[in-house]
Amino acid sequence: MLYFNTGKDYEIMGADGHGIIIPGRGEFRGKIQDTFWNFMEPILENEIVAVLQQAQEDVKTFRRGLRRKHLDETRYLLQEKLVRGVFDDMVTVDQNLRGKGSPKKVLLRNIEDKLEKFDKFVVGQIKATKKLLNRVERGNMIKYFLFFLLGVIVMFAVFAADQYFGLGG
Repeated sequence: MLYFNTGKDYEIMGADGHGIIIPGRGEFRGKIQDTFWNFMEPILENEIVAVLQQAQEDVKTFRRGLRRKHLDETRYLLQEKLVRGVFDDMVTVDQNLRGKGSPKKVLLRNIEDKLEKFDKFVVGQIKATKKLLNRVERGNMIKYFLFFLLGVIVMFAVFAADQYFGLGG
């Protein structure tokens, strides 16, 4: 819970592990407002990366079409539910703090720039995940082919040895 104008400074932990001092007096503008809006971005970025790492593990055994569908669904959930949900909540808190408890006194903050930034981030992360999975799939296909080829070579060698040495009886 964010308590403002209590008269006491308080410290919150940033995503980088460093403390951020929030003054206990003053208006919700300037550095305090900037801190509020910049605080969540690295946390969201870290969460998006963690979710996609888990999704990447989850879909490794899926067929290619199902894998793409799952990653596209994950993209939608990250963009529309996680990112938009967090920023929509932040807009409400921002409006309440700027309005000093009377939110209708001030307009909602425009967050389109933040949403656009995170849409690009999520899309970029999804593309990278798909590319990595395709690379792994191609590597597996090469391994399967080489294993198959080795089997054919062994089978041919056994057949040739049988023909040459007359081992078949």
